[in-house]
Amino acid sequence: DSAKVPLTYPKFGNVGPAAISITLAGVQHELTAGERVLCMGIGSGLNTSFTEIEARPKISLPLVLALSACDWTA
Repeated sequence: DSAKVPLTYPKFGNVGPAAISITLAGVQHELTAGERVLCMGIGSGLNTSFTEIEARPKISLPLVLALSACDWTA
């Protein structure tokens, strides 16, 4: 289903290695916890790569700030 395939090139052009990160950032609001995302890259010649990422629940900003303020050396 091509509707499930977000594209980066038409909007941002050739961003090379940053394409997967930019694309995921653009669709993060559409992902729900437990969903799996297949990331595929095709380069020049015969090189290809792929990985699967499982979406995790979002952590609220106040919790992130509280965790970053903790003294983790104790």
